[in-house]
Amino acid sequence: MNNLSRALLAGSGVAFALFPLLRPWSDKTAPPAGMAVSFADPLWIVAHSLGAAGFVLFAAGLVVRAGESRSGRLAAWLAGAGAALVLPFFGAETFGLAAVAGTVAPDQVPALADAVRNGPVALGSFALGLLAVAASGVVVAVERWRSGARRWAGLPLALGLATYLPQFFLQPVGRITHGLLLL
Repeated sequence: MNNLSRALLAGSGVAFALFPLLRPWSDKTAPPAGMAVSFADPLWIVAHSLGAAGFVLFAAGLVVRAGESRSGRLAAWLAGAGAALVLPFFGAETFGLAAVAGTVAPDQVPALADAVRNGPVALGSFALGLLAVAASGVVVAVERWRSGARRWAGLPLALGLATYLPQFFLQPVGRITHGLLLL
């Protein structure tokens, strides 16, 4: 693995860790009006942009390290496809919800947020993207295991990526812990 690949993958880990650390949580922990406060907070955009960047940097890091290895190219392709599928959801979450918070009455925000977050196409694309990224992490872990050197090194990555979707159902402390695992 070359230095550019290492830097991109490290940047991905930092972005994945900072996303839940910086994200305002009042949309999950306060009454419905708290959603408007979270979405309007400038850290909402910063944190969610970092979450999206984590996927882009991860895919770019795998592309740079892919080389001639068939499993490396497969992992890079899966990560790239996964990033392409999750980015529209992150965009809607990042900028759409911030716009909602700034234009409607606070009591209308929960219903509009639900419409942005929970449409079947949006959720389907997001879930497929996360599955593709998880598969890329498994490919990297298997490749690492087969190499014989530091076999265990890919397992935390595979576990972190495979649990990215389920971690959305955790309380903030669980989601922050998950982000640190990805780091």
